[in-house]
Order: sequence, then structure tokens, then C-alpha cells
Amino acid sequence: MNIQPITLAMGLFFATGLIAQERTPLERTDPLVQALLEHSSRTNSLIANFSQEKHLKMLATPVISEGVIRFEKPGKLRWQVDTPEASVAVVDGKSVKMSQEGKEQPVNAIDRQTYGAISDLIEGIVSGKLMNGQSMKTQFFKTAKGVLIDLVPNDPKMAKHLAQVQLTFNTADHTLRELRMQQPNGDFTLTKFTKASFGVEHPVGAFNLP
Repeated sequence: MNIQPITLAMGLFFATGLIAQERTPLERTDPLVQALLEHSSRTNSLIANFSQEKHLKMLATPVISEGVIRFEKPGKLRWQVDTPEASVAVVDGKSVKMSQEGKEQPVNAIDRQTYGAISDLIEGIVSGKLMNGQSMKTQFFKTAKGVLIDLVPNDPKMAKHLAQVQLTFNTADHTLRELRMQQPNGDFTLTKFTKASFGVEHPVGAFNLP
């Protein structure tokens, strides 16, 4: 089955120079960065709409999808694609389930690894742990869009599949606006988030199919 909300080859952004925007370096101690990290540490759940573009060398135009993401600590994720083809992937710890057009689909080891890694990535962003400099080399910048965080894997094995991650946060409410992931071959995925709400209480069954 091939419903990949984020192209993640860890088995889950971006060639240098792809973002043509001026940016000013920030230290981790900068109030903008500290406010962002503090907000992240207090976040336990979220819901947001997303629009995703997959830019692949083999295709002349990007593959575009839209849907809704739900997340709750620890390790619960629902990635729901509404267009162009309805599909859902839910993660609860190590459990991964998927459906397409309302029908549950078989899950293989690659699916479990991929969606488990996506859940870990989202939790790392939400909690701020991804930006602590341990697993990723981290740089902070101020841009016209907000606070930009550059992340480059420290692990050589991870770097074979994931070249760079870039996160753009709104400085007013600290919401994640854009997520870019780039593979070493130049393919990248851009995901834009809107209408994000934090500290939400998800309805019963949100992390189950359908």
C-alpha cells in the first residue's frame, strides 16, 4: 500500500539554497527561540489542517494532498488524507493501522517503520526535543515568515536517507507553519499547516480506523 503522507526514508526536508529568503541567525538564548521551545515543552496534543507537496525528480509537477493531522503524547498520531484519495494512517505506540477509501489495508514492516518514525518526528517537534541538538545539528534563524529552524542529522545512517529538515514557526502563537524534508537525491516534501489548535481533547476513537 502506498499512502505516504511524508516522504520519510529512515527506512521521515531540502537542498541548500531552495529557500530564497533573507534570514538572520539567532542564538538558542534569544527570547524568540526560548519562547518557542517553552511553548513546545507544554504541548501535549494538537490538531491541524495540512496541505502537502511532494517534489520528485521523476515527475514534472508536485504531488499534492490535503487533510488533517491529530497528535497526542505519547506516540499517538492520525494522518488523514482527504484529497485526492481518502486514506488514513493511525499510530498508537508501536501499533500502526492504515485504510484506503474506508477499507483497512495490510501493514508491512516498512509501513510500521515509516509511520512510527513520522510519529516520533512530530513528537520531537511538539516537545522541542528534536531541537535540543543531540540527534540533529540545529541552527535558528529569523525570517519574514517567522522563526526558521535548520536540522541536519548527526547520525550518518540517518543522513543517508534524510539530508535536512527545516521548520518554520509563527512567532505570534508559536505554531508550526511549514515543514520541509529533503532526501539526499534532491527530492523534497513541503507540508504547510493551518488552523492549528493545541491542548485539544481528541474524540474517542480518533486514533482508531477509520
